[in-house]
Amino acid sequence: MNTPTGHDPDAPQTVRGVLDFLLRSSPDIETCLLFTHDGFVIDWVGEDDREHAERAGMTCTDLFTRCGHMINDLREGQLRQLVVRRDTQMVVIQCVNRITELVVLCKPECSLGLALTETEHAADLISPLL
Repeated sequence: MNTPTGHDPDAPQTVRGVLDFLLRSSPDIETCLLFTHDGFVIDWVGEDDREHAERAGMTCTDLFTRCGHMINDLREGQLRQLVVRRDTQMVVIQCVNRITELVVLCKPECSLGLALTETEHAADLISPLL
């Protein structure tokens, strides 16, 4: 629970801590990635397989390319979140700041409401850490 000042003393204090917390918030969340607008992966958590992380990064880069105008709208504050549901997975993209996006890869049957809420909360925790 947030204190009146808005600071949550129990919140993770590092980007990695927030990503780990987000990953553990639901068994349907598979991977969490923090990207810069030019495709650089700042950090990620998920399966310990490097190949899996690289595939997740390529998926995100492809989505950023295909959804270019919407990603720009995210950065400019005109959109809060972007959700892409594919046959094999659901992707939630949340703007953290003007140059960073949080991307959460979920199982296709995950609870959309939970994924959206937890992703937004994680982005709020990450923003002051960058």
